[in-house]
Amino acid sequence: MKIFQNKGYTMKRIRTVCIVLSMLFGFTLISASATEHTIYQGTCLVYNEFLKSLDSQTYQFRYDDKNKIFYFVTNDFITTGWINLTKDNLAQLRRNFEKYFEWEKTAVQNNVTLNRELPESGFTQQVTWKFGGDWFYSKNLTLKFKFFSQNEKRHQLVLQTNKAPSTSNQFITYQIEGYYFDKVQAQAFYNAITAENISKELEKIAQKNQVTDSLFN
Repeated sequence: MKIFQNKGYTMKRIRTVCIVLSMLFGFTLISASATEHTIYQGTCLVYNEFLKSLDSQTYQFRYDDKNKIFYFVTNDFITTGWINLTKDNLAQLRRNFEKYFEWEKTAVQNNVTLNRELPESGFTQQVTWKFGGDWFYSKNLTLKFKFFSQNEKRHQLVLQTNKAPSTSNQFITYQIEGYYFDKVQAQAFYNAITAENISKELEKIAQKNQVTDSLFN
């Protein structure tokens, strides 16, 4: 039969399709089964290369109560990314914010500017992202944090990452080129990820789930 004339090529295409379908099906199961709760939605700034300006950007800090995972969730016009955050990562984030607040106070008091990465601020985590209609995954996303002065009175905390290649296609990558947090934005995010606030929010989620469960005894 003609369909088997190029058997090797046909089987290669079948294997490729199966792999893609299994990945998509796996991500669909994760998305459908997980219950994500937005603990905090905040804003930062991103550089608009066309307008040469800093524009507002939203992000979310979420908790998946099925898989017990925290996420830093990013959104733009075509990509949504879920960066996993462990308790150790959250502790590191809090230390980064605290160091930024310390340096910001010193910089303002001394009327100086600075452009420097925070000491020992980076960590590597996995990220899952949806690009258009397709899902991708990488376990090699490195987050780094920098202190950046716009002038002697305006100092920002900047989150940047490497270009993390997808495990399924090395040419498809996820990256945060620069999330700029002014002091008030950094303070709001820090307040949301304190151990006390997280504990309070998780208790609210548990109580809400109990109420929901009681409706279906």
